[in-house]
Amino acid sequence: MTYKTVKDIICSMDRIARERGLKWMDSTMLLYALRWPESEAERILRYGGFEQVEDAYRLMERFDNEPLAEDENPRFTPVAFRLVEGAGSPLELLRRIQRTDCTARQIIREYGILPSEHEPSNGQVERAAETGYFLSAHSTSSYGNLKAWDKVKQTSKEKWREWARLMLEATLNGTEETF
Repeated sequence: MTYKTVKDIICSMDRIARERGLKWMDSTMLLYALRWPESEAERILRYGGFEQVEDAYRLMERFDNEPLAEDENPRFTPVAFRLVEGAGSPLELLRRIQRTDCTARQIIREYGILPSEHEPSNGQVERAAETGYFLSAHSTSSYGNLKAWDKVKQTSKEKWREWARLMLEATLNGTEETF
């Protein structure tokens, strides 16, 4: 299964917690779920060192978790909740992990996956994503056939946001590499 949106990643975390009988969904479980989507976050993690499935499984062994009681639902730890709350794309989740004091941040630092020195604001990312969406359609169709940005599917919006965030990070940091 491919997890392409933040919602899908959260559903994946819930499924993983239930399958493993774990009460708490923490930042390491979020990092594990981020490892599998077809997104820029997955590409950065994979090329940053998470090449083997064993690496991803080891991530969740670092957190002391409680067993999930019968008829109980998995819950976010406070840190994991702050990470996923309002996130616009898988790449934004990865950037939040890189800027938050949590176990997942320590893990990715061990692999040398460091955050960009300068990051665009969410408003800049949103405007750039919307602009990129409209500019991309210029060569393929007329503007009259385009959906309004607020009518575009969430999956497409997240892809455009990832693209915009990477382009803006590269511009702000004067580099082509953003991880």
